[in-house]
Amino acid sequence: SSTASPSPKKERPEAPFSFEERVAAFDERVKDVPDFLRTHAKHFSKIVDDQKKTWQQTFSSFLQKAGAVGSEVERKLEETAAFTKRRISRKNPSLLSRLSLPLPQWVRTRDLGLFVCLLVLLTIPLQALLMYRAIQTTQNSLQNNMAGLRAHGNEFLSALKSRDFEGALGELGVSLDHIKSLKGTVRKFGPLRALLPERLAVGYATLEIAEIAALSSQHILEKVMDLKAGSDSLGTLLSGSHAEVALITKRLQTLLKNPTRNLAFGPLYEQMTRLEDGLEVLSYFAGTSEEKHILLVFENPRELRATGGFLGSLALLSIHNGTIKAVEVPRGGSYDFQGQLTLRRISPEPLHLINPRFELQDANWWPDFPTSARKISELYEAGGGTTLDGIIAVTASVGETILARTGPLKTPGGTLTADTFIDALQDSISADRAVNRSAPKKIISELFPLFTEEVRKLAESNPAAALSILTDSLDKKDIQIWSRNETTQAALRRLGVAGEMIKTSGDYLSVITANVGGGKTDGVVAETINHTAQVSVGSVRETVTITREHNG
Repeated sequence: SSTASPSPKKERPEAPFSFEERVAAFDERVKDVPDFLRTHAKHFSKIVDDQKKTWQQTFSSFLQKAGAVGSEVERKLEETAAFTKRRISRKNPSLLSRLSLPLPQWVRTRDLGLFVCLLVLLTIPLQALLMYRAIQTTQNSLQNNMAGLRAHGNEFLSALKSRDFEGALGELGVSLDHIKSLKGTVRKFGPLRALLPERLAVGYATLEIAEIAALSSQHILEKVMDLKAGSDSLGTLLSGSHAEVALITKRLQTLLKNPTRNLAFGPLYEQMTRLEDGLEVLSYFAGTSEEKHILLVFENPRELRATGGFLGSLALLSIHNGTIKAVEVPRGGSYDFQGQLTLRRISPEPLHLINPRFELQDANWWPDFPTSARKISELYEAGGGTTLDGIIAVTASVGETILARTGPLKTPGGTLTADTFIDALQDSISADRAVNRSAPKKIISELFPLFTEEVRKLAESNPAAALSILTDSLDKKDIQIWSRNETTQAALRRLGVAGEMIKTSGDYLSVITANVGGGKTDGVVAETINHTAQVSVGSVRETVTITREHNG
């Protein structure tokens, strides 16, 4: 029998070092680095101490904090290394001796280590000095540009007030250069802008808005100059201004997404949105995109109806690109449509006293002006009138206000003043009716162009006064506006000039007077409204007493 020789026993390969073991070995070696750097840093600190400058002391606290952080990191490394060594020694005591991850030779080179320490000690103060000088230069640049911006901004406003549009355009260009320089100065901070205080961030955002506003103002001024030269139309100016203001509003809306900036930009945003809405209304009624047909209805407050007075006179305006192309004034006023109505509508019950059929002169029955305006439009078009794009209701009180500002107005029939305007108007209509019952309102066709010219002169000579008359009349509802276009109607609603009844969560009292068959007597009727509320447990009893006294 043969005996088989035993095969040689294969040695098991050693398991590769785990990640944990490698980290432990590296930590063990890195422990020597802080001691090495600390030793040489102490050696050089004695040399540097003799040559300290004032700017180095600024960074003493920084270096102390850095040293504290370094010590803390070193302590954490030692604890981690000790913990790992204990775990490895329990598993395989001889493993640590076989782990060898020597530090690079350059770390142990004394000359290079000294150079690194010296470089650190010299570079940090040098960078600080350069940063300080940059800050000083930046501060001087900001101050100079801000001073220039204020000076030229004031010159721009002065030129605008004196209607020197060319001068205003030049001052605006210089102001724009200062704004761009300010933005460029702040932009040099680069990513550090994110670390600037919030007020500086708001300041930079303000510069962005100012730049957009300055560019938009340039474009608007150029269109104003073109309009003045006769090379452009008012409609183009209005539509262009609307687009520029919308651009500013959109940018402000983006800034308001940051809640901390609501206080800074919120009021400006509200003003710009109102201006945008105002330009939307003006652009629409000026017929910038296409010709618009706007019906002016004149209301007499001496014969009260829900929206301000009896609707006796009309004027149809055809407007395109800001220019009135045609004016049609029915000589018989709203009565001209009586025999032409194709619709048969029953009037509200109180009107049955004088007419059970609903006709144009009674269409402004509801105090909610959009409701009355839609009925006016319906009956006007049913009477053969063109499709209306909008309606503007004006009470005779507006005429009194205009004459109070412009002075007496000379007419073919005599001189009109603020005190005699409504009486003279009524007397003229009565006299015309006695002569020709089919044309009692011809005085309106005579006065309309005269008043239009007076308003134009006032707007050119004293725009602030013209604007004041308009805003006061809108506030008092002596002027109310309705648009068939939903976008424009929404803008009117936001501006608060749509003449709508107030919608609130609580109660309110509104006393509406409708003069049915009472003639032109409301001018001499004194009215007193007494409202009392008696509060008791669980209820409130309210009493409204209306006292009317006829003094005519």
